[in-house]
This record gives sequence, structure tokens and C-alpha cells, in this order.
Amino acid sequence: MKKLGISVIFSFRLPLLDSEEHLEERYQNSWRFIATFLYKHPNNKAAISIPGTILLWLEKKHPEFIKVLEKLVSRSQIEILGGAFYNPILPAIFPVDRSGQIELLTTEIRRLFGKRPRGAFLFASAFENSLVPTLQNCGFEYALLDGSLLSGKSTFVPYIATERGKSIRLVFSDEIKPNAMEDPVDFLEKLLFRADGSFCSIVLKDDDFALLLNSLWIEKFFFVIRNEFRDRAWIPLQRELLYSTDEEFRPIYLASAISSEFDSNTFFDFLLKNPESKSLYNRMLHVSMLLSQSRGDKARRENAREFLWAAQAGEAYLFDDDGRMRQKAWKLLSEAENELRETSDFSPMTSSYDYDGDGRNEYVCSMERFTACISPVGARIFEFCPIKNPAGNYADTTQSRGLFVSRFLSEAEYGNFKTGGDVSGVFSGRFSEQFFSASKNEIRLFSSCDLSAEKKISLSKKFVAKGNGFTVQVILKNECALDVAGVLTVECDFARMDFSDDGGYGIEVVYGSEYLQGERDSFGGENARAVELLDVSLMQLTDSFSDISFVFEPNEKCSVVLLQNKNGGLSASLCWHVKIGAGGELEKTVNFAVVALKKKHGK
Repeated sequence: MKKLGISVIFSFRLPLLDSEEHLEERYQNSWRFIATFLYKHPNNKAAISIPGTILLWLEKKHPEFIKVLEKLVSRSQIEILGGAFYNPILPAIFPVDRSGQIELLTTEIRRLFGKRPRGAFLFASAFENSLVPTLQNCGFEYALLDGSLLSGKSTFVPYIATERGKSIRLVFSDEIKPNAMEDPVDFLEKLLFRADGSFCSIVLKDDDFALLLNSLWIEKFFFVIRNEFRDRAWIPLQRELLYSTDEEFRPIYLASAISSEFDSNTFFDFLLKNPESKSLYNRMLHVSMLLSQSRGDKARRENAREFLWAAQAGEAYLFDDDGRMRQKAWKLLSEAENELRETSDFSPMTSSYDYDGDGRNEYVCSMERFTACISPVGARIFEFCPIKNPAGNYADTTQSRGLFVSRFLSEAEYGNFKTGGDVSGVFSGRFSEQFFSASKNEIRLFSSCDLSAEKKISLSKKFVAKGNGFTVQVILKNECALDVAGVLTVECDFARMDFSDDGGYGIEVVYGSEYLQGERDSFGGENARAVELLDVSLMQLTDSFSDISFVFEPNEKCSVVLLQNKNGGLSASLCWHVKIGAGGELEKTVNFAVVALKKKHGK
């Protein structure tokens, strides 16, 4: 029986928003022990995958760590794996960004350790066969992927993928991972029993390593392989194992795949099940397109590309639970667009095309202070990204929400609505286009519905984009011979931007003869409460985290309902109690402006 070659890979992982304190904590609790362990045990070999952002942070904050790794590389005890600098989902970005991010990380590894990486560690094991030419052209000889991509095929043999005359070897890590509660001897016996080849790779995430080290598991694992298992197994570097095997490389074709960790066959399947990630992906593609078309100042284009690459970090698309990493990516994309606008003379424009790939056109308004996208589904703004004072997407809430969502509610439904209950209203479906003018930055959308067998109403909504906001006009018409009464609501759901414990929105409202100024933790924070204000003539919401205010000025006084929305942000709805006679109509207009605040001294 041939010896089983077991290669061990230590994988460093980095969420997009790790703070200096968190990075330092992870260094002290995990990363430094990896280097110390290997340095003290020169017979133990491993490959290490480190994202570019961590690599540069370590060089700056802990150069001693880099020196140790350099020493380990020089004595051929470890190999540093390459990949893409910001951990993007490689199949999902443009080819120019794929090769650019790969070369950026390769350059840094070569500068720090004196050797070019020959193996690629692909984030989330996101792979498709079209990557093969890119990987080979970037100097890689093999790529490491998750064994779950094999769908029952053996992980104990090497594979090779070809595309357009290019080829690259593929190594698949075993799906059974070490467990600190399981004896290393039992683990190895189980591994050897399953092995149907002489090839095995085990990936240990940095947090897993800390647990295995503290329990002495990892030390015993290497020890028993060198002693009682020495006739049955050995631990080489990944590249040594690849070139020492005499097994035939098995041809394989992976059209598109991603690690089973994400419960999807491909990254694009994942996006279909996660609309917030899909929206961020659409925005990333839009900025990529703008960059590809940009001419002018080269330095600003390079700055824009750096912001774009950072926004492509896969963690923001795959691991975001509360919206924090996603909002960071949104902000980076706004930074990129702001740089692109400075490369040449910017002209405000509104365009209509299939922005989100649903087969129907959306409307993209690129104005001086913001970029906004309007969907015919619900006639709502589903992206609103300040550009002059770059911030995230304030409309990043849920698939059916956003800014200026219109509803017509009965009085009973309104009672439920103003206390935070779920209501659908009657204008949540797809609107048809009545009028669109790119030169006037004007969009008019129309929808009609039946309230009952005898009652029918219609809604015409007009958006006119301006340099600092929108004028939104709503015309509600009674299409039947009976009177219609109810509550017309225009709801704006603002996403959470400040993720601190007391983060939220400040509010200033002029209502009747009164003036209200709300505390930040009163609206959108942990202690948020539902509030209804009557006879409102002006409202200003302030996100001091991003130094941005939003001003609403209706043409007629209205009620305002304020409450915390489901994503931890603020929902503000302008509401009118109306009664419309047979064949009659009414019109309501809201002037909406985004205002950049003066930054506080020292902020």
C-alpha cells in the first residue's frame, strides 16, 4: 500500500470590517501561534493562505511575524499560497479584475518572501472552468478547492482542468475536518480507511488551529504521523505532494461551483436566494462598467480601481448577517464612483436599462450628490448612495422596501401599520412606464388595482431627479362610480449605517406649531419606539455617522409615522387621510433633498 501524503493548509480569514482591535486580538489568539508552532517544529510542514489585507497589516504591525514566515519559507518548511488580494468571488468579477487582484497579491508575496506562489487558494472555493486560462497565465500550477465540489468523487487523487488549450491541476481538500475532541490516531485511522489514493489535503481555518493547538491535538497529529504512522502516511508541502505522486491526473470539468458551506450550487444561485447580496453585486458590476469606460486622470482611475477591488471582497456578499460588511462595500463603491467622476467633466444623467438582470428596465439617476436606482416594482428607489459625501446604500433594507414605497390602506390597516405591523397595501406590484425623459431626468410610472368588486383606483408616480434629491409627485385617482376613502402612505425605509450600540437616526420635525428633536436612540436604535406625528410640514432625518441629512418637505401637511424597521434602521412614512369622489383624483408632492453636514472637528 502506498503512503498517504497529507498536506496541511492553514487558512487566514478576514471579514471586511475587522477593526484594529479585532485584528490584534486574532493575531494574539491564533495567528502568532501558527508561526511559533512551525518555527519550533522544523520537521512539520504546511502551506499558508493569507489574504492581502492581512498580509500588509502584519507587515505594518507585526514585522516579526513576517520575518518568521520568511525564515520558514527559506528552509522549505512552508509555502505561501497565492490567490486574489481582497478575497473576491473570482468567477463573478470581470477578467481584468481577476488577473489584477491575483497579480497584486502575488507581487506582495514575492516582495515579502522572495518566492512567487505556485498554488492558488480560492476564496469560498468559487470556481468555474473559464478561470483556468487566468490562473495559468498568472503563473499558478495548481489551485486548492473544497472537496464538496466533487459531488461524491474521490478527494484522494489529483485532477486537472483544461480550457482553451490551458490547464491547471486541481487539489480538493478532504471534507472530514479534525476535531479537538477526537484522538488524532482515530482521525488518521479513519482517514486511511477511506483513502482510495495517495493524495490528501486538510484545510484548517485560523480559529480552528487555536482550538487544536490548545488541546495539543495538532502537536500530537504531527508526532504520530512521523512515528507510529510513518510507514503509512507522511506530511509534505502541497507542491511537493503534487509532484511526487505517480498517480494519473484525472480530467475534470467544473462549469461553475462554490463550497457547500453556502447551501448553493454556484455563487449566482446564492445571489438568487439572497436579494441584498444580489443588489450589492449589481452595483459592483455597474461601477466596474463605469471604470472600464473611464478616460482621463490615470491616478484617479487607479484609486477608483483600488476602491472597487476592496468592494469585491467576498465576505461582504457571503457572510453578512447584520448588513455591516455589506454597507462597507456599498461605501467603497461610492468612493470608486466619486473618483471616476473626478477623472473628467461629470454631467448628471438618467438612464434606463436592465440594471438588475430581471428582464425589465430600471432607472439609474446619476446626480451631483448621489446615485439612485428606481425600480418599476413598487415604483420605489431601491438604491440611494450619496457620492459627494460617500456613504453606503440607504435603501439597503429588504427586497420589497426602499424609499418612496406607496400604499393605499384602509383605516383598520393603517392602525396596524402605524404600530409596526405588516401590511401589503395595493401598490406593491409592477408599475408600467407612462413617460421617461433622460434629458429632463423624469420618470412617470403607473399602476391600477381593485379595492373590491366595485372599487378601483390608480396611482401615477412621477420622479424628477435633481442635483441634491428628488421631487416625487403622487396622483391617486378614483376609477369607479363610488366614493373611496383610506390612507395614502409614502414610506421611506432607511438602512442601518451606525452599528454601535446607540447607533440610529436623529430627527427634527415641524408639526403644527410644535418642533420635535428626537434623540438618536429614540428612532432606529435598540430602544426604538413607534411614533405618530400630526400636521407635519417638514422633516429632517440625520445620520451623523456619515454626516448626511435627508429633508422631506410635503406640499400639504401630513401625518408622519416613525418606527424601527426590521434591519435596525429607521422607517419614516408620510401619510394622508383622503376621501375621493367618483372619478376624482388628488395630488401629493414631496421635495426630498440630501444634505452633507459639515464634519465635526477632529472627526
